[in-house]
This record gives sequence, structure tokens and C-alpha cells, in this order.
Amino acid sequence: MSRYAALASLFAATAYHGSSAPRPAPADKSSVK
Repeated sequence: MSRYAALASLFAATAYHGSSAPRPAPADKSSVK
């Protein structure tokens, strides 16, 4: 469940911040963290 929650959170954050530019950012954010 942890992994699912993290994935959902990342997806939500990406969609929220990148609503105008939908691109694979979760991977970058994960790398930064």
C-alpha cells in the first residue's frame, strides 16, 4: 500500500503542478529526493 500511496501522491503533485505541461516529471522528483 505504501508504494501505491507514494505513486498516487507523485502523480497528483505532477498533475497539479504540471497541469499545462503533462510530462514524466515524477521520475525526476524521485531522483532529487
